[in-house]
Amino acid sequence: MQSLNPANRIALRFLFAYFLLFFLTDIALPGEDTRFRWMLALASAGLAAIVAVPWSVLDRGRISDERLRSWLRLLLRVALALPMIASGIARLIPVQIPFPGPLEYLHRLGELAPMELVWIFVGSSPVFQSFTGLAGLTGGVLLLTPRTTLLGAVTCASNLVMAVTLSLCYNLPFKLYLLHLLVIALLLIAPDLRRLANLFLLDRVVEPAEMPPASMGERVLLLLSLGVIAWSLVDAAGRYGSVHPPKPPLYGAWNVEELTVDGEESFGPDQWRWVVFQDPGALDAQRGNGSRKRYALDLDSARKTMTLDRRSVLSFQEPEEGVLILEGRLDGHNTRAKLRRMKLSNPWFHWILEPELYG
Repeated sequence: MQSLNPANRIALRFLFAYFLLFFLTDIALPGEDTRFRWMLALASAGLAAIVAVPWSVLDRGRISDERLRSWLRLLLRVALALPMIASGIARLIPVQIPFPGPLEYLHRLGELAPMELVWIFVGSSPVFQSFTGLAGLTGGVLLLTPRTTLLGAVTCASNLVMAVTLSLCYNLPFKLYLLHLLVIALLLIAPDLRRLANLFLLDRVVEPAEMPPASMGERVLLLLSLGVIAWSLVDAAGRYGSVHPPKPPLYGAWNVEELTVDGEESFGPDQWRWVVFQDPGALDAQRGNGSRKRYALDLDSARKTMTLDRRSVLSFQEPEEGVLILEGRLDGHNTRAKLRRMKLSNPWFHWILEPELYG
Protein backbone atom coordinates (compact mmCIF):
# COMPACT_ATOMS: atom_id res chain seq x y z
CA MET A 1 0.00 0.00 0.00
CA GLN A 2 1.28 3.48 -0.89
CA SER A 3 1.07 6.15 1.75
CA LEU A 4 -0.99 9.24 1.09
CA ASN A 5 0.59 12.56 0.16
CA PRO A 6 0.26 15.29 2.84
CA ALA A 7 -2.85 16.91 1.30
CA ASN A 8 -4.70 13.62 1.00
CA ARG A 9 -3.58 12.61 4.48
CA ILE A 10 -5.03 15.82 5.98
CA ALA A 11 -8.23 15.48 3.90
CA LEU A 12 -8.76 11.92 5.14
CA ARG A 13 -8.44 12.95 8.77
CA PHE A 14 -10.59 16.04 8.26
CA LEU A 15 -13.40 13.94 6.77
CA PHE A 16 -13.20 11.41 9.58
CA ALA A 17 -13.31 14.07 12.32
CA TYR A 18 -16.03 16.12 10.62
CA PHE A 19 -18.45 13.28 9.89
CA LEU A 20 -17.88 11.78 13.33
CA LEU A 21 -19.05 15.14 14.77
CA PHE A 22 -21.94 15.19 12.29
CA PHE A 23 -23.05 11.71 13.33
CA LEU A 24 -22.89 12.53 17.05
CA THR A 25 -24.72 15.88 16.74
CA ASP A 26 -27.33 14.33 14.45
CA ILE A 27 -28.22 11.87 17.21
CA ALA A 28 -28.55 14.65 19.82
CA LEU A 29 -30.17 17.45 17.79
CA PRO A 30 -32.92 17.76 15.18
CA GLY A 31 -31.79 18.24 11.60
CA GLU A 32 -33.66 21.43 10.71
CA ASP A 33 -31.95 24.46 9.22
CA THR A 34 -31.84 26.61 12.34
CA ARG A 35 -29.16 29.27 12.75
CA PHE A 36 -27.67 27.20 15.55
CA ARG A 37 -27.47 24.17 13.25
CA TRP A 38 -25.54 26.13 10.61
CA MET A 39 -23.20 27.54 13.26
CA LEU A 40 -22.69 24.03 14.61
CA ALA A 41 -21.74 22.78 11.13
CA LEU A 42 -19.21 25.60 10.73
CA ALA A 43 -17.82 24.95 14.20
CA SER A 44 -17.53 21.23 13.41
CA ALA A 45 -15.65 22.03 10.20
CA GLY A 46 -13.27 24.33 12.11
CA LEU A 47 -12.68 21.80 14.85
CA ALA A 48 -12.12 19.01 12.30
CA ALA A 49 -9.54 21.18 10.51
CA ILE A 50 -7.78 21.95 13.80
CA VAL A 51 -7.63 18.24 14.62
CA ALA A 52 -6.64 17.05 11.13
CA VAL A 53 -3.41 19.01 10.77
CA PRO A 54 -1.58 17.95 13.97
CA TRP A 55 -3.00 14.45 13.61
CA SER A 56 -1.45 14.21 10.15
CA VAL A 57 1.87 15.54 11.42
CA LEU A 58 1.95 12.97 14.20
CA ASP A 59 1.14 10.19 11.70
CA ARG A 60 3.59 11.36 9.02
CA GLY A 61 5.73 8.26 9.49
CA ARG A 62 2.83 5.85 8.99
CA ILE A 63 3.34 3.68 5.90
CA SER A 64 -0.37 3.37 5.03
CA ASP A 65 -3.66 4.96 6.08
CA GLU A 66 -5.69 2.01 4.88
CA ARG A 67 -6.97 1.23 8.37
CA LEU A 68 -8.23 4.79 8.90
CA ARG A 69 -9.78 4.72 5.44
CA SER A 70 -11.68 1.56 6.42
CA TRP A 71 -12.91 3.19 9.63
CA LEU A 72 -14.01 6.28 7.70
CA ARG A 73 -15.96 4.14 5.24
CA LEU A 74 -17.63 2.30 8.12
CA LEU A 75 -18.48 5.62 9.80
CA LEU A 76 -20.03 6.94 6.57
CA ARG A 77 -22.07 3.77 6.15
CA VAL A 78 -23.40 4.08 9.71
CA ALA A 79 -24.15 7.80 9.35
CA LEU A 80 -26.09 7.18 6.12
CA ALA A 81 -27.71 3.78 6.74
CA LEU A 82 -29.40 4.58 10.05
CA PRO A 83 -31.33 7.72 8.95
CA MET A 84 -32.23 6.15 5.59
CA ILE A 85 -33.65 3.09 7.35
CA ALA A 86 -35.54 5.13 9.95
CA SER A 87 -37.05 7.63 7.48
CA GLY A 88 -37.73 4.85 4.97
CA ILE A 89 -39.82 2.91 7.49
CA ALA A 90 -41.68 6.10 8.52
CA ARG A 91 -42.69 6.65 4.89
CA LEU A 92 -43.29 3.00 4.08
CA ILE A 93 -45.87 2.57 6.89
CA PRO A 94 -46.70 5.65 6.13
CA VAL A 95 -46.65 8.07 9.07
CA GLN A 96 -44.09 10.71 8.12
CA ILE A 97 -46.49 12.85 6.07
CA PRO A 98 -50.18 12.56 7.07
CA PHE A 99 -52.90 12.28 4.46
CA PRO A 100 -54.39 15.78 3.99
CA GLY A 101 -57.87 16.32 5.37
CA PRO A 102 -60.62 18.54 3.94
CA LEU A 103 -59.27 21.59 5.78
CA GLU A 104 -55.91 21.24 4.02
CA TYR A 105 -57.51 20.76 0.62
CA LEU A 106 -59.69 23.84 1.04
CA HIS A 107 -56.76 26.20 1.49
CA ARG A 108 -56.34 28.68 -1.33
CA LEU A 109 -53.28 27.65 -3.35
CA GLY A 110 -51.74 31.09 -3.01
CA GLU A 111 -51.97 30.89 0.79
CA LEU A 112 -49.80 27.79 1.00
CA ALA A 113 -46.11 27.99 1.78
CA PRO A 114 -43.95 25.91 -0.59
CA MET A 115 -43.38 23.34 2.16
CA GLU A 116 -47.13 22.99 2.77
CA LEU A 117 -47.63 22.47 -0.95
CA VAL A 118 -45.10 19.62 -0.99
CA TRP A 119 -46.63 18.06 2.13
CA ILE A 120 -50.10 18.04 0.54
CA PHE A 121 -48.72 16.73 -2.75
CA VAL A 122 -46.82 13.83 -1.16
CA GLY A 123 -49.41 13.11 1.54
CA SER A 124 -52.24 12.93 -1.01
CA SER A 125 -50.91 9.58 -2.24
CA PRO A 126 -49.99 7.15 0.57
CA VAL A 127 -48.92 4.67 -2.14
CA PHE A 128 -46.39 7.14 -3.54
CA GLN A 129 -45.12 7.93 -0.03
CA SER A 130 -44.74 4.21 0.69
CA PHE A 131 -42.85 3.73 -2.58
CA THR A 132 -40.35 6.47 -1.70
CA GLY A 133 -40.01 4.94 1.76
CA LEU A 134 -39.30 1.51 0.29
CA ALA A 135 -36.63 3.02 -1.97
CA GLY A 136 -34.93 4.75 0.96
CA LEU A 137 -35.19 1.68 3.19
CA THR A 138 -33.72 -0.52 0.46
CA GLY A 139 -30.73 1.78 0.07
CA GLY A 140 -30.15 1.86 3.81
CA VAL A 141 -30.32 -1.92 4.19
CA LEU A 142 -27.91 -2.44 1.28
CA LEU A 143 -25.33 -0.35 3.15
CA LEU A 144 -25.19 -2.91 5.94
CA THR A 145 -22.79 -5.31 4.19
CA PRO A 146 -19.55 -4.45 2.34
CA ARG A 147 -20.56 -6.46 -0.72
CA THR A 148 -23.71 -4.38 -1.33
CA THR A 149 -22.43 -1.02 -0.07
CA LEU A 150 -21.85 0.41 -3.55
CA LEU A 151 -25.36 -0.50 -4.71
CA GLY A 152 -26.76 0.91 -1.47
CA ALA A 153 -24.83 4.16 -1.87
CA VAL A 154 -26.03 4.58 -5.46
CA THR A 155 -29.63 3.87 -4.38
CA CYS A 156 -29.37 6.36 -1.51
CA ALA A 157 -27.77 9.00 -3.73
CA SER A 158 -30.61 8.67 -6.25
CA ASN A 159 -33.17 9.21 -3.48
CA LEU A 160 -31.22 12.06 -1.92
CA VAL A 161 -30.75 13.97 -5.17
CA MET A 162 -34.54 14.28 -5.42
CA ALA A 163 -34.87 15.07 -1.71
CA VAL A 164 -32.21 17.80 -1.88
CA THR A 165 -33.79 19.24 -5.03
CA LEU A 166 -37.20 19.44 -3.34
CA SER A 167 -35.62 20.90 -0.22
CA LEU A 168 -33.81 23.64 -2.15
CA CYS A 169 -36.61 24.47 -4.59
CA TYR A 170 -39.49 24.36 -2.07
CA ASN A 171 -37.62 25.78 0.94
CA LEU A 172 -37.96 22.68 3.11
CA PRO A 173 -36.21 23.00 6.49
CA PHE A 174 -33.84 20.07 5.98
CA LYS A 175 -31.41 21.41 3.37
CA LEU A 176 -28.22 21.22 5.43
CA TYR A 177 -29.01 17.76 6.77
CA LEU A 178 -29.95 16.28 3.40
CA LEU A 179 -26.89 17.80 1.73
CA HIS A 180 -24.71 16.07 4.31
CA LEU A 181 -26.37 12.73 3.58
CA LEU A 182 -25.92 13.24 -0.17
CA VAL A 183 -22.23 14.06 0.28
CA ILE A 184 -21.83 10.91 2.39
CA ALA A 185 -23.44 8.81 -0.36
CA LEU A 186 -21.13 10.36 -2.97
CA LEU A 187 -18.06 9.73 -0.80
CA LEU A 188 -19.05 6.05 -0.56
CA ILE A 189 -19.40 5.90 -4.35
CA ALA A 190 -16.15 7.79 -5.07
CA PRO A 191 -13.68 4.84 -4.76
CA ASP A 192 -15.65 2.94 -7.42
CA LEU A 193 -16.16 5.78 -9.90
CA ARG A 194 -13.54 4.43 -12.30
CA ARG A 195 -15.14 0.96 -12.22
CA LEU A 196 -18.60 2.44 -12.79
CA ALA A 197 -17.32 4.53 -15.71
CA ASN A 198 -15.68 1.48 -17.28
CA LEU A 199 -18.88 -0.54 -16.91
CA PHE A 200 -21.53 1.99 -17.95
CA LEU A 201 -19.69 4.47 -20.17
CA LEU A 202 -16.72 2.69 -21.74
CA ASP A 203 -18.17 -0.84 -22.01
CA ARG A 204 -15.04 -2.37 -20.50
CA VAL A 205 -14.58 -5.49 -18.41
CA VAL A 206 -14.74 -4.70 -14.70
CA GLU A 207 -13.03 -6.91 -12.18
CA PRO A 208 -14.81 -7.70 -8.89
CA ALA A 209 -13.94 -5.40 -6.03
CA GLU A 210 -11.89 -6.79 -3.18
CA MET A 211 -14.06 -7.53 -0.15
CA PRO A 212 -12.39 -7.07 3.24
CA PRO A 213 -13.12 -9.70 5.90
CA ALA A 214 -15.91 -8.97 8.36
CA SER A 215 -14.77 -6.93 11.34
CA MET A 216 -16.15 -6.07 14.75
CA GLY A 217 -17.28 -2.73 13.31
CA GLU A 218 -19.41 -4.55 10.74
CA ARG A 219 -21.14 -6.50 13.49
CA VAL A 220 -21.75 -3.31 15.50
CA LEU A 221 -23.26 -1.66 12.41
CA LEU A 222 -25.56 -4.63 11.91
CA LEU A 223 -26.68 -4.58 15.55
CA LEU A 224 -27.29 -0.81 15.45
CA SER A 225 -29.31 -1.18 12.27
CA LEU A 226 -31.43 -3.98 13.69
CA GLY A 227 -32.13 -1.77 16.71
CA VAL A 228 -33.10 1.16 14.48
CA ILE A 229 -35.37 -1.08 12.40
CA ALA A 230 -37.10 -2.43 15.51
CA TRP A 231 -37.48 1.02 17.07
CA SER A 232 -38.74 2.55 13.81
CA LEU A 233 -41.34 -0.19 13.34
CA VAL A 234 -42.62 0.19 16.91
CA ASP A 235 -42.66 3.99 16.61
CA ALA A 236 -44.46 3.94 13.25
CA ALA A 237 -47.01 1.43 14.50
CA GLY A 238 -47.68 3.60 17.55
CA ARG A 239 -48.05 6.77 15.49
CA TYR A 240 -50.22 5.23 12.78
CA GLY A 241 -53.42 5.53 14.80
CA SER A 242 -52.88 9.23 15.49
CA VAL A 243 -51.77 10.03 11.94
CA HIS A 244 -54.66 8.06 10.42
CA PRO A 245 -57.45 8.40 13.01
CA PRO A 246 -60.95 6.99 12.42
CA LYS A 247 -63.10 9.42 10.46
CA PRO A 248 -65.89 11.03 12.47
CA PRO A 249 -69.52 10.95 11.28
CA LEU A 250 -70.29 13.33 8.39
CA TYR A 251 -66.56 13.47 7.61
CA GLY A 252 -65.75 15.76 4.70
CA ALA A 253 -66.32 19.25 3.34
CA TRP A 254 -69.84 20.51 2.67
CA ASN A 255 -70.75 23.45 0.46
CA VAL A 256 -73.61 25.66 1.73
CA GLU A 257 -76.11 25.74 -1.15
CA GLU A 258 -79.00 27.38 0.73
CA LEU A 259 -79.07 29.34 3.96
CA THR A 260 -81.98 31.05 5.68
CA VAL A 261 -81.68 33.01 8.92
CA ASP A 262 -84.89 33.97 10.73
CA GLY A 263 -86.85 32.97 7.64
CA GLU A 264 -84.87 35.07 5.12
CA GLU A 265 -82.16 34.03 2.71
CA SER A 266 -78.79 35.16 4.01
CA PHE A 267 -75.49 35.41 2.22
CA GLY A 268 -73.86 38.07 4.36
CA PRO A 269 -70.14 38.25 5.14
CA ASP A 270 -70.60 36.52 8.50
CA GLN A 271 -72.62 33.57 7.18
CA TRP A 272 -71.31 30.13 6.40
CA ARG A 273 -70.00 29.36 2.92
CA TRP A 274 -68.78 25.85 3.60
CA VAL A 275 -68.57 23.51 6.58
CA VAL A 276 -65.96 20.84 7.40
CA PHE A 277 -66.23 17.81 9.68
CA GLN A 278 -62.63 16.63 10.01
CA ASP A 279 -61.47 16.42 13.61
CA PRO A 280 -63.62 14.59 16.17
CA GLY A 281 -65.49 17.06 18.37
CA ALA A 282 -65.10 20.00 15.99
CA LEU A 283 -66.96 21.72 13.18
CA ASP A 284 -65.05 24.23 11.05
CA ALA A 285 -66.91 26.83 9.01
CA GLN A 286 -65.66 29.41 6.52
CA ARG A 287 -67.64 32.61 6.36
CA GLY A 288 -68.41 34.86 3.44
CA ASN A 289 -65.66 37.31 4.46
CA GLY A 290 -63.03 34.54 4.23
CA SER A 291 -62.57 34.09 7.98
CA ARG A 292 -62.87 30.71 9.61
CA LYS A 293 -64.52 29.70 12.85
CA ARG A 294 -64.17 26.45 14.78
CA TYR A 295 -67.08 25.24 16.92
CA ALA A 296 -66.87 22.63 19.63
CA LEU A 297 -69.13 19.85 18.33
CA ASP A 298 -71.20 17.34 20.28
CA LEU A 299 -72.80 15.06 17.70
CA ASP A 300 -75.62 12.71 18.65
CA SER A 301 -76.06 10.37 15.69
CA ALA A 302 -78.97 8.52 17.32
CA ARG A 303 -81.04 11.64 17.89
CA LYS A 304 -79.77 13.35 14.73
CA THR A 305 -78.70 16.48 16.61
CA MET A 306 -75.51 18.45 16.96
CA THR A 307 -74.64 20.97 19.68
CA LEU A 308 -72.18 23.73 18.80
CA ASP A 309 -70.21 25.46 21.55
CA ARG A 310 -72.63 23.93 24.09
CA ARG A 311 -75.36 26.44 23.27
CA SER A 312 -76.51 26.13 19.64
CA VAL A 313 -78.53 22.99 18.92
CA LEU A 314 -79.20 21.91 15.34
CA SER A 315 -81.03 18.89 14.05
CA PHE A 316 -79.69 17.25 10.90
CA GLN A 317 -80.95 14.85 8.28
CA GLU A 318 -79.68 13.41 5.03
CA PRO A 319 -82.61 13.32 2.61
CA GLU A 320 -80.35 11.98 -0.15
CA GLU A 321 -76.79 10.88 -0.68
CA GLY A 322 -74.40 13.78 -0.28
CA VAL A 323 -77.02 16.26 0.99
CA LEU A 324 -77.28 17.44 4.60
CA ILE A 325 -80.07 19.62 6.05
CA LEU A 326 -79.40 21.52 9.29
CA GLU A 327 -82.17 23.24 11.27
CA GLY A 328 -82.26 24.92 14.66
CA ARG A 329 -80.88 27.84 16.66
CA LEU A 330 -77.43 29.04 15.62
CA ASP A 331 -75.83 32.02 17.40
CA GLY A 332 -79.28 33.06 18.65
CA HIS A 333 -81.04 32.89 15.25
CA ASN A 334 -83.39 30.38 13.67
CA THR A 335 -81.28 28.85 10.95
CA ARG A 336 -81.85 26.38 8.13
CA ALA A 337 -79.01 25.30 5.85
CA LYS A 338 -78.79 22.91 2.94
CA LEU A 339 -75.30 21.47 2.50
CA ARG A 340 -73.90 19.37 -0.34
CA ARG A 341 -70.80 17.23 0.05
CA MET A 342 -67.81 18.53 -1.89
CA LYS A 343 -65.64 16.17 -3.93
CA LEU A 344 -62.07 17.03 -3.02
CA SER A 345 -59.68 14.20 -3.87
CA ASN A 346 -59.54 10.55 -4.81
CA PRO A 347 -56.37 9.02 -3.32
CA TRP A 348 -56.32 6.02 -5.65
CA PHE A 349 -55.53 5.72 -9.35
CA HIS A 350 -57.37 4.53 -12.43
CA TRP A 351 -55.99 2.76 -15.46
CA ILE A 352 -58.68 4.35 -17.62
CA LEU A 353 -59.34 8.05 -17.00
CA GLU A 354 -62.74 9.37 -17.94
CA PRO A 355 -63.47 13.13 -18.02
CA GLU A 356 -65.72 12.96 -14.95
CA LEU A 357 -62.74 11.87 -12.82
CA TYR A 358 -61.31 15.36 -13.23
CA GLY A 359 -64.51 17.08 -12.16
